[in-house]
Amino acid sequence: MPVSPSVANNRPSTSGMSLGRFKSMPFNQSSDNILDGCSIKYTQDEIKKKHQQAREKLLAKGMLPLLSQKQTPQILPAQKDQPRNNIHNKGDNRQNKVTDKNKNVMNKNPSSESDLKPDIKTLIEKKRQEALMKLRKRQAQCRLLRERIICLMGPINDEISSLVVAQLLFLQSESSKKPVHLYINSPGGNVTAGLGIYDTMQYITPPVATWCVGQACSMASLLLAAGAPGMRHALPNSRIMIHQPSGGVRGQATDIQIQAEEILKLKSQINNLYVRHTGLPIERIQTSMERDCFMSPIEAKSFGLIDNVLEHPPSHVVEGDNVSSTPVNTTTT
Repeated sequence: MPVSPSVANNRPSTSGMSLGRFKSMPFNQSSDNILDGCSIKYTQDEIKKKHQQAREKLLAKGMLPLLSQKQTPQILPAQKDQPRNNIHNKGDNRQNKVTDKNKNVMNKNPSSESDLKPDIKTLIEKKRQEALMKLRKRQAQCRLLRERIICLMGPINDEISSLVVAQLLFLQSESSKKPVHLYINSPGGNVTAGLGIYDTMQYITPPVATWCVGQACSMASLLLAAGAPGMRHALPNSRIMIHQPSGGVRGQATDIQIQAEEILKLKSQINNLYVRHTGLPIERIQTSMERDCFMSPIEAKSFGLIDNVLEHPPSHVVEGDNVSSTPVNTTTT
């Protein structure tokens, strides 16, 4: 297209323009926007050529750093359907990438619904079995309590003592004449907790029959001997042990002396209780309790801790009474 001299003289020089002008303008715009005030239109090839010339001049002067091939601007033809605002397009693409990433994470997650089904079923079955065992245990305890049977199993502590005392008082409220049967399998434990059970056994009006199953050591042997006369039993392979109380303390000398005096008082008190229930002199009780003294059921019977060694359950004599006070099959010496 011919260009008039007047227009050519008024055309702005490309070399005098900053690169920012070319970078700030979209390449797909017409030549009317690129050259303001000029009525001449350029093709895309001419615009690309002029950009390249301006870039080469700036690179020659060292005013423009060398750009990588990926950063080289590309001139694309204008698309009718493509929006001019590229911000929305970038946001949409970013949102699509996040959605695709989440889908990939969900697909790669091993804890899918199908994978969790076996674990959930196993956990539910385990919890069901635990609840069933607890229910059966409570049912067994309730059944035994209806038969006026109390089980003292394990070490004697404040929790066990509170439970046994509550059961003794409950059975007394049910009947003040029917005997209560206390089954003991304990290595002993806290002296004060054991004395709480002992005092309750002596306090209630129903007779308390004691049964040694397994072992009755330390404080448990005193509870075995504290049963009603003629109703203290032990199974043939059980073990009974008596000894003096023990304890530990640390601190100042005066504090240690106070605790030592308290232990000596408890020792004297327990010795007197054994004298009361065995009928032996205090001297023999003190001698036997200086160290651990283990006994078989037959030896415990001769010592006065029990009355009968049972090989078979005693007979029922009265309807409603679970166990008679006179067993039929006993081992005597």
